[in-house]
Amino acid sequence: MSKLIALAVILLSIRWTLPYLGAERFGVWMTVSSFATLLVVLDLGIGNALTNHAAHAAAEDDPEKLRKIISGSLGILFIVSLAMGLLLCLFAILLPSHMLIKVTDTALSSEIRQTFLVFAILFGVNIFGSGVQKLFSGLQLGVEALTASSSCSLIALIAVWYASQQQATTPILLLTTFGIQSMSGILLLPVLINRKQFSFHGIGKEIQQQYKTLFKSGSFYFVLQLGALFGWGADSMIISSTLGAASVAAYSIAQRLFQMCNLATFMLNGPLWGAYADANARNDKAFIRITFKRSMTVTIGLSLLIILFLLVFNKWIIGIWLNNHVELPLTLLLAFAAWTFMESVAGSFSILLYGLNITRPQIISMFIYIAISLFLKLYYINQFGIIVIPLATAFAYFVAKILVYRFIFYKDIKASLRDTNLSKA
Repeated sequence: MSKLIALAVILLSIRWTLPYLGAERFGVWMTVSSFATLLVVLDLGIGNALTNHAAHAAAEDDPEKLRKIISGSLGILFIVSLAMGLLLCLFAILLPSHMLIKVTDTALSSEIRQTFLVFAILFGVNIFGSGVQKLFSGLQLGVEALTASSSCSLIALIAVWYASQQQATTPILLLTTFGIQSMSGILLLPVLINRKQFSFHGIGKEIQQQYKTLFKSGSFYFVLQLGALFGWGADSMIISSTLGAASVAAYSIAQRLFQMCNLATFMLNGPLWGAYADANARNDKAFIRITFKRSMTVTIGLSLLIILFLLVFNKWIIGIWLNNHVELPLTLLLAFAAWTFMESVAGSFSILLYGLNITRPQIISMFIYIAISLFLKLYYINQFGIIVIPLATAFAYFVAKILVYRFIFYKDIKASLRDTNLSKA
């Protein structure tokens, strides 16, 4: 439900704001919003490491140890989020905005800088809030996490509607969407305190004891997040700095359209990360094998159905959604269809590897992905336009995430799914 409401925020905010913002201002908003993906590396991988960290701690059935681990981990995450938020604020104040976003209307410079500054503050909050959400995933407390996310997304939906009625500027729109949604993890802190799973007492000592372990396990996710940064997180910035902010509008709309498929497959596979990690900690490999086969089968079938629906009825959907303010070429939609399918399949497999804490194949494939993706995008974007972005991403996914896993790491990954007890026997 939370993901559906979050998708509604994305789709309806475009419908409500595009007519009065215009292509260029809308492109500015989408470019700055995309920095949430671009700068995900700034949590140093700690947020994602918390999922497995919490799952292994919970599997030991030691409430006192679990409380110390949670308190220390969140203390470290708070320090990181505060430091990164301040660093981004400094960049937002000092960095020339025209270096990142190319606009024809120079009057937008002040609004662009304000938007960057608001984003910098909100992103610091988001680092901590996202980490708390991932902690709940590792603790198998998805219901509470989803409830908090749904509540914040619903409030954001109402807020962005009101802001659009007032023809709000891009900083206000960012605050009503990204800002409110970033609070979902913060709302979960009282739950941990009430259950005596988090305490400020002795938190300094726990931070000192855990920071090495957390940074070590987080370093793997940091490398993968670098892949997200260079592989697709920088897409809007590449487009805005080469083709201009107005070109980001068409790209963002096509991307949001196919997020319906990404959302569906993520709702299916996302919760399995914590389940895989918990089963791996308990050495229940049979559960992992059966669950993964089922999830991959459903992922392939579901993604193909949704993609086909979007391609066949795209004009009807866009007509209802945007009142025909924008027309997307079929070639661009086909390119996004290829990207979306590859991402769905690779995403299902990545969740398995995250849960099993298998790192080496993911790191190698990520570097291959970055090299292929960045080269194609930067070399061909001026020649072929925005269609290069989804095509390059789809091709890089196919080579790095499908071929590399299948022909280089297949045996190693399969071996990790065997029952340890049977292997010893």
